[in-house]
Amino acid sequence: MRSLNTLTPTQTAVNRPAIELVFLCLEEPHVITVKSKEDLGKLSETHPAYPVVKELVEVLIEAFPEQPYNADDYGYLCVVEPEDTRRVLSDLDMPWCLAEIPWEGASRRNGHYVGIYLGTDDYGMAFVIPDAPWVDGELRQVLENITD
Repeated sequence: MRSLNTLTPTQTAVNRPAIELVFLCLEEPHVITVKSKEDLGKLSETHPAYPVVKELVEVLIEAFPEQPYNADDYGYLCVVEPEDTRRVLSDLDMPWCLAEIPWEGASRRNGHYVGIYLGTDDYGMAFVIPDAPWVDGELRQVLENITD
């Protein structure tokens, strides 16, 4: 089965088999992950989280004492989008939704929460979550409670 990314210019969803369209619609969303300076390209420079993520890449990844940085060993950044707020984060190998993560703490930077999850003494993840109206309910309450 081919993904939409492999369509030739003359192909459209109109001439695709129905089963393939259903498969594409059921695909689970994925958190935007940033594991290196090059991964900043996953965000446009006009994305509201870009300045925060760029600063965190400089501080947490580029200034890390062991280089080259290995995100699989030490962790990485995650940019949260609206569709990520109420789903289990299985694409990050986590059995929780955002409100259930055993957070170490959080801070605020430039209109965003930066939530910290520590998996081990050596491995952590920073989640960049906008302080936006769609961050509500239990997730907002958890973030407010853990923010320093």
